[in-house]
Amino acid sequence: MNRYIILSVITFFIATFDVLAAIAGYWSVADSRTRNYILLVEAGVLCLLVFNSVLIMQSVKANQARLKVAKFTLTALLLCICGDVINFNLTEQFYTHGEVIKHDYLIDSIWFFAPGYALLLIAIWPILYRAFSLKQLVVCLLITMLVALICYVNMAIWEAGYYIVTMAFIYSFIIAIPACFGILLSFDAGISRSAVAVHLISFGLILATIADAIIGMFWLYGNKGVGYFPLARELNWFVYIMSQCIVIHLPRSLNIQSATLKCDASSTLEATSPASKLVGE
Repeated sequence: MNRYIILSVITFFIATFDVLAAIAGYWSVADSRTRNYILLVEAGVLCLLVFNSVLIMQSVKANQARLKVAKFTLTALLLCICGDVINFNLTEQFYTHGEVIKHDYLIDSIWFFAPGYALLLIAIWPILYRAFSLKQLVVCLLITMLVALICYVNMAIWEAGYYIVTMAFIYSFIIAIPACFGILLSFDAGISRSAVAVHLISFGLILATIADAIIGMFWLYGNKGVGYFPLARELNWFVYIMSQCIVIHLPRSLNIQSATLKCDASSTLEATSPASKLVGE
C-alpha cells in the first residue's frame, strides 16, 4: 500500500469519526456550541484531500499524459471544495431565494460543483471514447439523462422558484453522468485481479452521484423543503468524502492498452508507463 492510499484511508477515517460522532449526538452543526469544532475538522479533511491530490500530481509529473489528468483532477477537487464551503453555510442564512426551500444555499454551490465534476468527466471521456463506440456512449448518456429526469421530476418542489428548480434540474443531469461513466469503466475493465484499481475508481464515481442524490432528496427537497437536517448533511458528507478519497487517485490508476481500459499495476506504484498509452495524449 503506497503513501497516497494510506493518506486517503486516514482522511476517510477522520471523516467517518466526524459523522459517527454527529449521528451519536456528541456534536452537531445545528448546535452552536460544537458547530465550529465540526467545521474545523471538516476543513482539515478537505485540506488533506488537496494535499494528497497535489502529491499524486507530483508523482506523475514525468508523464505528461498522466500529469494532464492529474491537473484536471486537482482543479475539479478545488472547485468542489469551493462548493463545500458554500454548503457549510457559514453565515447560517436560510430561505435566501424564497420561502419554500430552507437550505437553498445548496443551489448556489452548484456554480462550483457543476464545473468541478464536468472537468472529471472531460478527463475520463477519452478513455471511454477509445473503449466504446460513439453510438454506444450516446445511448448510455441518453438513458442516464432519462433516469435523472424521472428522479428529478419525482422529488422536485415546483413552487420553489425558477432559480432553484432550474439550477437543480440542470445539475441533476450533470451529476448523473459520473455514475454512468463509472459503470462503463467497470464494464470495460472486466473481472480480473489487475482491474481492481479501475473498479475502485468506478465506485468512487458512482458514490459522487449518490452523494448529490442524498442532497437533492433529503437535504434540499426533503421534508417538504425543510430538509432532514443535519442527518442528511452527515450522510452526504460521509459518501462525498469517500468518493473524493477514491477519485483523486484517477491519474495513477487508469491506463489505455489496445483501446481497452486496464489497470497498469506498475503505474500504480511507479507511474512509469509510456504516456502514449494513457488517455489524454
